[in-house]
Amino acid sequence: VYGRFIENNSKIGGLIVLGGIGLGMWTSNIWSWFAICKKARKLYISRLNKLGESE
Repeated sequence: VYGRFIENNSKIGGLIVLGGIGLGMWTSNIWSWFAICKKARKLYISRLNKLGESE
């Protein structure tokens, strides 16, 4: 019974570790996505401003 308990716990532990890694990757992707959006927005705004100046 005890051996089975340890086996189940190691499986759960493995799932928790995998879940944590997955969550970490997911959140870092969101943050990099935010950063890309901010950069793209700045570029877009600066291009609009340049177009406005040239007219």
